[in-house]
Amino acid sequence: MTPKDIQISFIGMEPTESLKDYCKEKIGEYEKLWKDATGIEVFLKENVT
Repeated sequence: MTPKDIQISFIGMEPTESLKDYCKEKIGEYEKLWKDATGIEVFLKENVT
């Protein structure tokens, strides 16, 4: 797997490059586990209270 294989979905919020980069940076901390992964999906949802 490579960072290009990470699927990032935005629900109720603007899909910005900054948020995508942040997610990839945080997931990158576990890159040693990627070889065993079949897919990585991240869902970001705006929490409005």
